[in-house]
Amino acid sequence: MNWENFQTAYQNASEDKRAIVSGSAVPQCVAKAVNEGKVDQAQAKVVTQLFSIQYLDSNQKDAALTELRQAGVPDGEELFKSLGFCVASMPADTNTDLTDEIKEAEAALSETAAIGQDTPSIPTEEPAYSSTQESILNESVNNKA
Repeated sequence: MNWENFQTAYQNASEDKRAIVSGSAVPQCVAKAVNEGKVDQAQAKVVTQLFSIQYLDSNQKDAALTELRQAGVPDGEELFKSLGFCVASMPADTNTDLTDEIKEAEAALSETAAIGQDTPSIPTEEPAYSSTQESILNESVNNKA
């Protein structure tokens, strides 16, 4: 696998794909494939690398499959499909997502608090009335007369 090709594919990939390749999903799925006998433990590292590059850039798939065959993995196409389904079914790595969400929530709360402090109290133009029942009745009697 050419490191420059990987770096280019990584930089040009969507943020979601970069997060998956940088996270634990691909290695976990390759480990699952090893446990299921789809690939040897000795091939796990090269499978992880080649799956990752073709996941980031589908134009790299044929080259990755050729390298898999050279590494002794006979049915790379089927293996990549299996790994793709596995990765798609894995929950996203959430620890960085939660950190970002917490920071966003704290920022929103700070903004809300700042808005409340920046808003001057609005004086009312209308006078406040305080009346008793007796004065209201007297006023209505006087208005009738």
